[in-house]
Amino acid sequence: MRQCFIALPRTNYLLGTHMSLQPSVVTLLFFGMVLVQSDSRAQSFADQPKEQRDAVRKILDLGGDWELSSKTVLIGFIGDKFTNDKFSLLAPLVDLKTLAFFEVPADDRALIYCRNLEELEWLQMDNCKFSGIGLINLAQCKKLKNVCIEETPITDEGLAALAKFDALETLYISHCETLSKITAAGVRKLKLLKKLKHLSIDMTDLPDGLEQVMASALPNCRLWLTGSGTSVPTLKN
Repeated sequence: MRQCFIALPRTNYLLGTHMSLQPSVVTLLFFGMVLVQSDSRAQSFADQPKEQRDAVRKILDLGGDWELSSKTVLIGFIGDKFTNDKFSLLAPLVDLKTLAFFEVPADDRALIYCRNLEELEWLQMDNCKFSGIGLINLAQCKKLKNVCIEETPITDEGLAALAKFDALETLYISHCETLSKITAAGVRKLKLLKKLKHLSIDMTDLPDGLEQVMASALPNCRLWLTGSGTSVPTLKN
């Protein structure tokens, strides 16, 4: 197993993976995913359909990141060049397993280009403008297991969209409480996620009894529900 790098300067938890921080870089260890090295990496890239190769090159030109095994499996959109229209570059990358957005100016409308990413397992949004309602476009992502959202104005409607991902095992929403007001009603919608193993949410107001309600509905899930100013524990397997 080799290491895969994507730029991420702040967070100390990413999608349930084990990682160690380096200056301005996060090291992600993808368990069970063997990523190929230099020569074979180049050959694997050359073997991909032209439409996919062109999309990856354009993403890299815009400052994004990528990784592959025999196919492109990880894409990172990083920075202010990734506006709504640039998300169309995702459309041909149907083998993606990991997708990360960092400090992009795009809004929920851009997520329509994710609707064919049926192999997607990992999704991260960090310091973005998404409310989460656009996640309804990922309805065909039946394998999505891990979602991490940080410093992004997620709403109750966004939580409702997340509640439709039946395979979800880890949901981490951090440092969003000053950007949006997630309510108890929104959190309760997540009771539908019966496969959830880890749930951590920062809220503006944490009503008494909410954690008990969620614990009862999701008995196999480890919960961290916190109000403003309270640190969120690092999730562990």
